[in-house]
Amino acid sequence: MTTVLLAVDETDESIEAVRQARSLFGSDATYLAVNVAENTPTWAPVPMAWGGVYPYPFAARYPAIETEVDAPSGAEVAQARAEDVTAQAGIVAAAVGDVGDPSEAILDAAKAHDADVIVVGASDKGWFRRLFEGSVSRSVLEHSPVPVLVAGRHHDD
Repeated sequence: MTTVLLAVDETDESIEAVRQARSLFGSDATYLAVNVAENTPTWAPVPMAWGGVYPYPFAARYPAIETEVDAPSGAEVAQARAEDVTAQAGIVAAAVGDVGDPSEAILDAAKAHDADVIVVGASDKGWFRRLFEGSVSRSVLEHSPVPVLVAGRHHDD
């Protein structure tokens, strides 16, 4: 049985990639959807009266305040997003959420779950946006030990 790892986010391209994977691999494959949330700090420095914290070593230090909130963790939010995307695409898949670098998390999940193929959606980023954000699909493609399917939008024309 083929294990297909679906790297998903909230974009239409991702939903279309999941649909294309289902049409290629069929209902006999085992699907695993992975979504990765950004790593956000749980603390923030107390701002000074002038509107900011001085970065100089001789400036007075202000303690960091940790906030304890009963909000779901980043991994739980990412897992819920993965479940939502697969539901929108009409596919049954186990969902995994992670926090951190998307390409590393996708490759780690593929290794941990013995994926036979990784499916990622292609985005329509321009060169300027890729300069600052990079490309998850390109990074996964370059470092993956298993085949990678980069699925684009389906056009009827």
